[in-house]
Amino acid sequence: MEVTAFRLIVGGRSRQTALFSIAGGADLPRDMVIQRGIPGRASSDAFLSEALQHQLLEKLAGAGMRVPRPVLVENDPVWLDAAFLLVEQVAGSTVQPDYWLPAKSEQVVLGLAREMAVLHAQPVDTVGAGLRQARERHDVEGWRAELELLAEQWTSRAHWQSVTMSAVISWLRENVDCMDDRRAIVHNDMVFHNILAQDDQITAVLDWEQCAIGHPGEDLGYCYPVVIAVTDWSKFMDAYRAAGGADVPQRQIDFFALRAGLRLMNLVISGGRDSFEGGLNDDILVASAGAHFTQRLLHRIAFMLNSILERQS
Repeated sequence: MEVTAFRLIVGGRSRQTALFSIAGGADLPRDMVIQRGIPGRASSDAFLSEALQHQLLEKLAGAGMRVPRPVLVENDPVWLDAAFLLVEQVAGSTVQPDYWLPAKSEQVVLGLAREMAVLHAQPVDTVGAGLRQARERHDVEGWRAELELLAEQWTSRAHWQSVTMSAVISWLRENVDCMDDRRAIVHNDMVFHNILAQDDQITAVLDWEQCAIGHPGEDLGYCYPVVIAVTDWSKFMDAYRAAGGADVPQRQIDFFALRAGLRLMNLVISGGRDSFEGGLNDDILVASAGAHFTQRLLHRIAFMLNSILERQS
């Protein structure tokens, strides 16, 4: 067997990814993707192991979801200095490489609703076996406790007060009683920089390392800003329900959209800004997290809050 092409994908912080092609691989696909852990770095409970990703992708592919077909997983680091996963390359290109821009095709956006519905309809006890629970409690009190933790993290990390973030936390506190104990497999980053498409059809959902057992509204609220930039939310939810997704009330969608902003802000500050300012990392991309990404995220959160308040008035 001969490796005929190899290209490292720049990006990922918790994994290294490359595209490669082979000749003479018998039953192996010609074009594959390899993902491995970063050598010497301890794995985090927040990310799925390669073995769990392999297991999950096999089950989701069998359920009809558009995901890369897993080929092989190796847990022994003796071969490549870390565990690694091979999957078959999928035709298509990234729908929107820029995190902040919406997709150009409404058909692709509605295709996302279909993929999300298929994922959320999978039984958590079988397909979701081995996945971490996103929180200890899933009832209203569990959501309330999580909200207070997110609020405390923001307050302790913020360099200055923010009217927007204070208003968001206040709104979430006033509306947390809308939550219910509903569980599903959630992707946690299911937007268009992690979607491949060809001819306006989704070919694969990528980047499953943050997958967990949570509430379906977590994925729906997270994608809400980029969906409504292209099509009506009601149209998206019609497609979601038609593909087997259960209804999620608008009040919960609003809650999850704002919660997603608060949660992501904390993650970017702790993993980006604080790492750079504390001298732990001098990467320019890490530096930009605090200087640029957080400001754009704050603008998006303000837009979402304003649209919610206008709709409620």
